[in-house]
Amino acid sequence: MRSNRARRRPQAVAGIAVLLIAATVAACAPQQITQRELTFATVSPIALDVARVDVVQRYQPSFDDPYVDHLFRQVPADVIRRWAEARLQPAGGAGGATLYIEDASVLEEALARTPGLAGAVTIDQSERYTATFTVRLEVDNPTLGRRGVATVTARRSITVPENATLADRSEVWLTLTEKTVDDLDARLEMEVRSNLPSFVAR
Repeated sequence: MRSNRARRRPQAVAGIAVLLIAATVAACAPQQITQRELTFATVSPIALDVARVDVVQRYQPSFDDPYVDHLFRQVPADVIRRWAEARLQPAGGAGGATLYIEDASVLEEALARTPGLAGAVTIDQSERYTATFTVRLEVDNPTLGRRGVATVTARRSITVPENATLADRSEVWLTLTEKTVDDLDARLEMEVRSNLPSFVAR
């Protein structure tokens, strides 16, 4: 006569197999990454004495190594556009301003690792990412016979350790984008208020 334990054993083995399969599927599933969106809803706009402000993207990503900006969850060129649209506001009755996104690239550079046995117990910084953002602002008010141009560039670098996860790397890219746009913002405002003061409405 078979015991209840003997009858339950195939069910137990089957249950373990199901758990192992589920664990394997979970390990192979794509890593879900949630990320805060970079918005500029709270920035104080620069009011320009023009009737319209346009943003034009001249920069075209290469999609080739060593450039990686096209891989970002929030592509730098898109972030720069959102920033420009929030930061520059028309406050005049004539003329226009155009902000051209000239560069929104991020370059990846492999870093040297610690050689030998020491390398097995050392967590090195494995890659450096360098962001270069350039914008050119052209302002024209033909009614008043005034024109002006301001071009600014911001550049920052950041590194990641060799044990960084995909989520870690994505957060590093986001931080790099945010800080570089912050630099770009400060430099553009300084340039506009210093060299194009007649176009600032208030």
